[in-house]
Amino acid sequence: MVEMTPTPQELLAGMRQQLHMGAVQQAISTWKRLYEQPSRDPYLWIQAADLFLGDNSVSKADLREIIFPQFNIVVMEVGARNIWLYIALARMAFIAELYSICVACGNYAINSGAPDSAKYHLIRCIFLSYRNIQQYDEALKIFLNSFRLLPLCPGSSLPVGYTEAADICGLLGRSDWADALAKSSTPDELIEHYLPALKLDITPPNVKPPSDSVLSGEPEAIFDFGAPITLNGLFPVTPDFGRKHSRPQVKFYELKDVTVICNNSTFVFFDRNEQILTHISNTNPNEISKSGIYELLHAMKKEGRIAKIGLGGFIRDRFPTPNICHFLLDQLSRLHFFTEAGVDLAKMRLVGPDMTAPFQFEAAAMLGLDKGQFLPTKDTWSYQFKTLFVPDNVGATHRHPAHLGAEWALDYLRNNLRQNISPPSTRADKIFISREFALGRRFTNESDVQALLRSAGYAVVHCEKLSFAEQVSTFYSASHVIGPHGAGLTNIVFCEPEAKILEVFHPNYGSDAYFYTALGSRLDYNLVCDASLSCEAFSPDRSYIGAHITAPLDEIRRWLDSAH
Repeated sequence: MVEMTPTPQELLAGMRQQLHMGAVQQAISTWKRLYEQPSRDPYLWIQAADLFLGDNSVSKADLREIIFPQFNIVVMEVGARNIWLYIALARMAFIAELYSICVACGNYAINSGAPDSAKYHLIRCIFLSYRNIQQYDEALKIFLNSFRLLPLCPGSSLPVGYTEAADICGLLGRSDWADALAKSSTPDELIEHYLPALKLDITPPNVKPPSDSVLSGEPEAIFDFGAPITLNGLFPVTPDFGRKHSRPQVKFYELKDVTVICNNSTFVFFDRNEQILTHISNTNPNEISKSGIYELLHAMKKEGRIAKIGLGGFIRDRFPTPNICHFLLDQLSRLHFFTEAGVDLAKMRLVGPDMTAPFQFEAAAMLGLDKGQFLPTKDTWSYQFKTLFVPDNVGATHRHPAHLGAEWALDYLRNNLRQNISPPSTRADKIFISREFALGRRFTNESDVQALLRSAGYAVVHCEKLSFAEQVSTFYSASHVIGPHGAGLTNIVFCEPEAKILEVFHPNYGSDAYFYTALGSRLDYNLVCDASLSCEAFSPDRSYIGAHITAPLDEIRRWLDSAH
């Protein structure tokens, strides 16, 4: 039997487990394999760095003496001065207290076109690095130059670093700067009214569209998972229940004279001057220069292959294939912003994922959308819009699923897709989602599972045999849902609050997508893990994405006894 090459996600899972076990050197070796993957996904690169930065077993000494030097070597070997690697290097250097290196890497990333989502953190790291090595004039200069770009302190209109900047003014004897900081209550006030009078060489970056193009949005949200869930067996992709997590702010834009070009899963927005709109594109300028999209844009213009559209909306992201989980939770949920802004969806053409599956057209019709509204988006395409509406979480701030289980996203789907479905008279239905006809992730003991659950009053459901409306109705009436990790669990978004959910995982593969979905849908979620491989260490040389699962019957029985 030929062993499958592990996916980047599986390599990340292996790193997480190795760090959890304190095997830092093994994690570095697995990390190097990730960076040698042909996909070179920048999001995975940042996640890999975050594993080292967020794991308690990795000390500052480990970072400084072991990880950072090897990280740097790999950057030179396979990174080819990639901007995303330098973003990771800057953050890692800051945590390791290698402040001069942080400044060098951070400045390179910023000057090479780092997106706003990364630029915020880079500027803060550079500012604090200069402060820590007592280069106070440089620290203050970058603070004042970047005043508008720094994130605000919680509950304040002033940016992070404001207090440190005021202290630095005192150290430098610059009472005029200190007075300007004290008098200004917002970044705009400081820049427009006080800094010009000080005759400073300050040029605030203009990296965002005008404020009047922002129609609506959702604020940043910080949330806590609450009490940890203890798993049996190995599970390297367990959500981190012990930390507070943050959903990035989302802004909804109305843009004029915009061209969008897509090559497979990479899409880039250009304004009328061919300047890249980095805040909504799903790649960065450094990568674009390598991908040939500029050349493709010019070729398509020359050949007249860019279709012109009057009014459009954009809900696509880096997952273009017709998967029900991504389609519902990530893409259709973005229509919430159109509704909130009062935009008439019926009058516009939409850029979504590849529209080929019946469930996509059925779900769209339930939202009042016509099949003909969706523009063709297979492979390589480009459209020029007179007016385009787009939320910025299609790009760098995309968080799967449903913007990390945001209630606004899940409530939109539940309220709008259930509105023509008759509500159940009672919530007594208990269902088991079977994958017995799926290619992967089937229960090896399916007959035993079905016998156990049928005796407990559960109906066996095969989601692939139901129409989309039938799936909505089935889960609307469900009080209890059990199923292996898989796309069928997307439908728990249609359950009523407090419905009980049990997800069954393979010990070496899974994601926290349905945990987030249950959290934002106010469901009673739990999980169990196949214990049959609990003594087998995760191997980065194996692929577990479709591995079948031996359902832990005793664990399921205990859950059945408690889930009344």
